[in-house]
Amino acid sequence: MATVDDLFAEYHNVLQDIADRVAPQHSLRRRVGRMAPWFDDRCRQARRECRRLERRYRRSRTADDRGRWIEAVRRKFRLYKSTKEAYWQSGSIACCARPFTCRPLAFTVICSGPGS
Repeated sequence: MATVDDLFAEYHNVLQDIADRVAPQHSLRRRVGRMAPWFDDRCRQARRECRRLERRYRRSRTADDRGRWIEAVRRKFRLYKSTKEAYWQSGSIACCARPFTCRPLAFTVICSGPGS
């Protein structure tokens, strides 16, 4: 007669075999996307903090943790917006100083004065 451990091992092996046939194991290649040129270390840190607070909220489901997470998301998007604007403004100022390094359309839009 088989022991409980033997029966469970057989049960596990049968389920493992079925799972391997239905959904065989395979490796995935992770594609690392290029981040936006303005996405700096502060943005990365804000994103990590939001994810940490979201995980905390999803575990606890408390109103306090939800409030902290939502406020962190709002701060993150404000940071993204200001960082992006600062990056593009500094780029446009440099572009006007060196017009031949700019794309022609960007130069005409950014550097042309009123009525041009």
